[in-house]
Amino acid sequence: MQGEALSLVAALVTAAHILWIRKGMFQVSPRAAVLMVAGFTVLVFGLLSAGLLAAGRMPGLNWKGLLFFAGAGILEMTFARNLFYASIERIGASRGSQVKTSAVVITAGFSILFLGESPSAFDLLGMGFIVIGAVLLAGESAGNPTPVNPPAGSGQSGVSLPGGEAGDASLSWKRRRLAGWIYGSLAAVFFAGSNVVRGAGLDHIPSPILAVFFGALVGAIPMLPWWREIRNLDRGGWQSFALGSTASAASQGLAFSGYMLAGVAVATALYNTAPLFTVLLAYMFFKKYERITLRLALIGLLITTGVAFMSLG
Repeated sequence: MQGEALSLVAALVTAAHILWIRKGMFQVSPRAAVLMVAGFTVLVFGLLSAGLLAAGRMPGLNWKGLLFFAGAGILEMTFARNLFYASIERIGASRGSQVKTSAVVITAGFSILFLGESPSAFDLLGMGFIVIGAVLLAGESAGNPTPVNPPAGSGQSGVSLPGGEAGDASLSWKRRRLAGWIYGSLAAVFFAGSNVVRGAGLDHIPSPILAVFFGALVGAIPMLPWWREIRNLDRGGWQSFALGSTASAASQGLAFSGYMLAGVAVATALYNTAPLFTVLLAYMFFKKYERITLRLALIGLLITTGVAFMSLG
């Protein structure tokens, strides 16, 4: 049960990461947020890689493995995280995390249509749960806008766009909601792609720690032009990103451990409970930034159940 427990803890820590990053993005753009997380990931996993090297436990390096790690880092940091953070900036952490999770249906659909894979009964049942949850989530989001961000660096706090009170505000919210859904869905596709490419690299260099370090290092490079935004963070902003980045690094380590101890299928199903933890933590500690409803929690349970069926199928 140790692997299962680690996977659940990884989901909880991931939820905390999402909410802290969301809070920090009231001061900077998603691109600056990616740079902060990538920088901390490089620091933590760089130290761990150095420790492995000093202890003589680092496997032999080769260019093919490093190229795969670099590609995975670009897919994750430059594209997936950038899109995901842009999604939660627009529709909130709770809803954004559920959109990203529900987008696993897109990946499964591509596999069926283009790779000729045959879905099992569990896959089809899970996809049905997820599609129903996604449809309900779209309706729930339409009537419950979350606080949105002012332009980065404006010094203003987040404000709400009350749907229906003014035509321009309602239209603005609808556009942001649509963009948030698109960004979250695309983020899921890029996250899945990064995992596949990283897995190919691990066949050549079997070191997950090095894979995360080198990928974050390469993936952060395109985000460097946004380092100026980071200088404008106040103490609260630095604290949010420090906690969020720490949680991000910890969740990756916990998730890897869960995969090794519990197996990929079980660990994935448990790790994908993160949206439920996000709703719970948002309700308990982040009410100022997230509007949480019972319906949203039930939708999260529906989507999570669907992902669990697909993982076990």
